[in-house]
Amino acid sequence: MLEHSFSKMLRLFVKNIKLSSINDFQLSSQFQHVKKTHVVHRRNVPDLSRSEGKRRKLKQRNSVYDWQYNTDSLKYPRVTVILTEDVEGIGSAGEIVPVKPSWARNYLLPTNKAIHPHPSNLAKLEEDMAKGLIPEKKNSTLWAPLTAKTLSAFILPIFMHLENSWTLEPWHIRVSFRFAGYIVAEDAITMPTQTISGPNLDYEGREFPIKVTINNKEWAYVRCRIHHWTALENKQLAPIFDYWFFPAEPLFPEDTELLNKLPKPSKNIINSKFQ
Repeated sequence: MLEHSFSKMLRLFVKNIKLSSINDFQLSSQFQHVKKTHVVHRRNVPDLSRSEGKRRKLKQRNSVYDWQYNTDSLKYPRVTVILTEDVEGIGSAGEIVPVKPSWARNYLLPTNKAIHPHPSNLAKLEEDMAKGLIPEKKNSTLWAPLTAKTLSAFILPIFMHLENSWTLEPWHIRVSFRFAGYIVAEDAITMPTQTISGPNLDYEGREFPIKVTINNKEWAYVRCRIHHWTALENKQLAPIFDYWFFPAEPLFPEDTELLNKLPKPSKNIINSKFQ
């Protein structure tokens, strides 16, 4: 009886070992091991031992550690590079700028848009600047080209009254920009040569371009669409959700070629106020 029970327990034990090994194999095949480094600090420093004789054994309190940080969560300092050409949002050719290590390693250095600031490269940079081989800055500021790029892919809705008469002026454009989150001065706005007056439902949802000057140097064309609005709910026009994904007819036929050259609008830069 005893032998039978012992053999039965042994079979159960071996069976459990097999099941656990299979489960461990399945888990190891589903999850990938990741190597990380955790820095810890011993809470209780062990006592010193004499140079001669046996070393003292560590006590239980010496095995208590305080976690300090994980090396993966550390923010590495920026690296300095020399730009060999103009890069939007970073700088112009010949400038020494600090960038993120990943940005320099994965984008700037492999594409030869930047080089390391070694003494030899710095000496060559000074020599090229003295000879005038490095062109002057093309952009007024660092963010001017990005601003022009964003505006050219933006559709500016202009809300005009459905009942009162009006004539579109630069201050209408300025207010519409402000409502969209952009601060644009009136003297930086170039209106179309044609006069746009209303209300006129033939203008509803049609596009026309305006020109916005940035820092008196750069410029960008912006799409504008007229939407008629009134406070009377029974006279309000049906809203068109996500209208920037639908093509619109130009208000003036001569602007068709210019509007077709502008980049397609992106939802990432459309303000949710106009949905």
